[in-house]
Amino acid sequence: MQASLIKSRSEEIKMKLRSCFILTFVFGAFASAGSRAGGSAVAAGQNSQSKRAEAAAPAPVNEDVAVYAAVFADIFQATADTQIMIVDHTSIGVPPGLWAVTSVKGQDTAKFMAKLAADTRADYQLKMKQSVPLPAPCRIAPQCGVYNVVDLTGIVGMEKPKMEKGWKEFTKRYPKAPGIFVVSRIGFNQEHTEAVMYAAKACGNLCGDGQYVWLVKRDGAWVVAGQTTVWIA
Repeated sequence: MQASLIKSRSEEIKMKLRSCFILTFVFGAFASAGSRAGGSAVAAGQNSQSKRAEAAAPAPVNEDVAVYAAVFADIFQATADTQIMIVDHTSIGVPPGLWAVTSVKGQDTAKFMAKLAADTRADYQLKMKQSVPLPAPCRIAPQCGVYNVVDLTGIVGMEKPKMEKGWKEFTKRYPKAPGIFVVSRIGFNQEHTEAVMYAAKACGNLCGDGQYVWLVKRDGAWVVAGQTTVWIA
């Protein structure tokens, strides 16, 4: 009986952690973008910080778009029938790992990053210090757009009922959208023949995944050379 209660409690804790993790995904992207949050003082402060970052950091250029497009075509299978909805600013952090999945600082991630050229890693680490707006109109996938997270979901708090309602309304409103995506800025080597980035998708309170993606340029086109999952819910 006691063992059964312990197991039940353990599963309950895991479910709560996963729920919190998806909240972190959505609102982590929301915070890095300095998005509006119902006019709250916290969101106002975030918006002010974001404006200062935008003034200092350049928006992604055409080659960035080519890299993003390769990732969405290969990793997320984006087609003309898929509505790709991306948070309007780049992510500046990677969420932590969950129970029984690879940690973002685990051995798999370290091995993956070790494959990259030193200047590629250095460029990525430097760019991850600052969030920048993604270009609009979106050219990353055949059917895509960049959005404010709150505008998409209507969620302005982290309470579970609001999250569940927000995701339910999102799914109903955007039936062709597999979820909400976030991307990081892209790290390049000096020759711009190698690149690395982070991409993730949230599709519900207990639904989502994120990965680092390694790309190389072959015959003038960017192609995915490898990836490693850093979290999954």
